[in-house]
Amino acid sequence: MCPARICWPSGNTVGRAFCPDCGSSVYNVNSGMPDLIFLRASSLDDPDIFKPQMVVYTRSGPAWDHMAPDLPSFETYPPDMEKPISGA
Repeated sequence: MCPARICWPSGNTVGRAFCPDCGSSVYNVNSGMPDLIFLRASSLDDPDIFKPQMVVYTRSGPAWDHMAPDLPSFETYPPDMEKPISGA
């Protein structure tokens, strides 16, 4: 699966990978965070295998999306996580 690449104004390249059979989104990668893969929970056979660890960008979430109150949440990036920049 080879991700389709998109270059954002920040200079970061985001790759989005899709299932070759059905076209569903499977995962994303970001050049600003090369050690991370953003796996789509909807692509898992058993999404309960993974437990969410935090909620980011809460300021842009819809009003109807009630997130788990026990998770750490942040309006943007967590303070201890450096914002991705091009070439990082």
